[in-house]
Amino acid sequence: MSEGDKAFTFTRTVLGCPGPKNRQEAIVLNRWARNELGPEDARALIRHAFGRFYRDFSMVDTHDKPLVTEYTWLDTLTG
Repeated sequence: MSEGDKAFTFTRTVLGCPGPKNRQEAIVLNRWARNELGPEDARALIRHAFGRFYRDFSMVDTHDKPLVTEYTWLDTLTG
């Protein structure tokens, strides 16, 4: 399961939010449907999860740090 799948699965199973129609629009625009924003808690989780993942993924190349996705998830859930 990819990191994106984990984030959206978490919003459905733990937060009880419906899945978005288009994941890219959910990540970039916070839209769950054409003219509808996603639930506030789901938008916040997605924003934090992908922000943390991007930061940690960038550190692999720029600071020669290993990517440990469990730490990324820990940072997301405690941040």
